[in-house]
Formats: sequence, structure tokens, C-alpha cells
Amino acid sequence: MNILPFQSGDVLLYSGKTLVDDVIREVTMSDFNHVAVVMPDCQSMVEALPGGVRVAPITEMGETGVWHVQTGLEWSPAASAFVKSVIGEPYSYLNDLLAGLGYPPATEKAWNCAQLGGKILSILGVAMPKLSDTPQEIAMVCAKRGDLFQFLPTQASIADALPKLG
Repeated sequence: MNILPFQSGDVLLYSGKTLVDDVIREVTMSDFNHVAVVMPDCQSMVEALPGGVRVAPITEMGETGVWHVQTGLEWSPAASAFVKSVIGEPYSYLNDLLAGLGYPPATEKAWNCAQLGGKILSILGVAMPKLSDTPQEIAMVCAKRGDLFQFLPTQASIADALPKLG
């Protein structure tokens, strides 16, 4: 995997090529279909997938369509405690659908990837919008922070992707 060094709190945005990826992007009106956050070991990420919230090696995300967002955020004990408390909680397709329609989540004990990423960023001190439940909303927060966030694509051209975010 040809990627830049990771730091804890960095965000990974994914734009996959499967039918499920396409449906998630369509429903959530996003250019991205998945969000993960880099853990303190800088080798793993926390993410919400249909199997539930998990910590997995970053290499499982693959290379194609992955954007690495360097946040410069310092990981906190509160973020570690939160991640530990939600491991294994279920994924929610309903929350994905509601997020795409602009509604709040149906339940707080089930996650979509953007809800999880937004909660972690909030714990790390980023002022998040009331609803930050889609990958596109997470990407927009990253893009608007300017001095804190810098888009560093692993396989895509920054010139091609930035207009999607503007």
C-alpha cells in the first residue's frame, strides 16, 4: 500500500466500486461511501461496517478510492474510552437511510460509519454540525477546516476530487 504516514485521529474516506458502495453514496448523497478514523497505534482504524463497530488494520481498506485526511488532532483518553465502549455495537442501514434524508439517527446504539467518525472527531475537539451522519458531511468538515485538515489522496488526483467537495 503506497500511503503517507498516518497519525492518530486522521480520517480515511473511501469511494468504493461495488454496487453496495454505489447505493450508499446515492442514499447519503455523498462522493464517499465509507469513513474510518486512525487509532493511536497508527496501524489500525475504527469503523462501522455491517458486521458492527470494529478496529481493523488500515491495510484492510485497500488502496483504490481511499483518501487520507491528515487532521493534526491529538488522540485523547476520552476517544479511546469511547471506541472501547462501542466495539461490537451494530451497524444501522436505517441510520444510513435517515442520514441521506436529513433526519437524525433512529437509535444511538447502532452506527453508520459517518456517525461513528463524527462522534470521534467531536470527542477530539472538532466542532461538528448537529447532523454529521454522511461521509460527505465528514468530508466537508475536513475540507472547511483548512489549516487543520489537508486532503492527501492515495490513488486519486486532488484536482479531480476537490470540486466534488466545494
